[in-house]
Amino acid sequence: IRAALETEGEVSLGPDTLPINAAFNSNCGGETSPSEDVWLASQTYLRKVKDPYCLASRNARWNKSISLEEWIAYLRKSGYKGDAGNASVLNFSQITRSTDYKAGSFSLPLRQIRNDLNLRSTFFSVAVNGDSVMFKGRGYGHGVGLCQEGAMEMAAKGFNYKQIIEFYYIGVFVGPPPPLKGG
Repeated sequence: IRAALETEGEVSLGPDTLPINAAFNSNCGGETSPSEDVWLASQTYLRKVKDPYCLASRNARWNKSISLEEWIAYLRKSGYKGDAGNASVLNFSQITRSTDYKAGSFSLPLRQIRNDLNLRSTFFSVAVNGDSVMFKGRGYGHGVGLCQEGAMEMAAKGFNYKQIIEFYYIGVFVGPPPPLKGG
């Protein structure tokens, strides 16, 4: 209640002085996604941000394992026609956020894999180990905009709400809302 009262009459405004789409996620895994990598629209304030604040949070890292047979069947169903006999070609590493899984010339949107396999985020790497495949992931959610666990850590370190908003939303400012048109 105190926070709402202290910020009454303030909104986050983009460079065009219009209220922003204040997208947020649980945990970005250390790097947010630009809006166009997740949605159709590109927003100047929803850019990639390196986020050191969320890395020690509970949703920062995750793992999921499936059988190699299941992974190859999934890839084949998705159009993969490459050599599955050499499983190492199926390995995939993300140091920074990508949009597509690649195995040779084959490409598959990471969003599709996340949805189909019920993964926490698209920020993951794939490692084939014997008869199993390990997904080593970072973050929880789409990764666009404010990282909730990172913002909570920033607040705990003494950052104020304006500093937190301006860290996650590039080029925005907090101020009074624009006047309503026609009145």
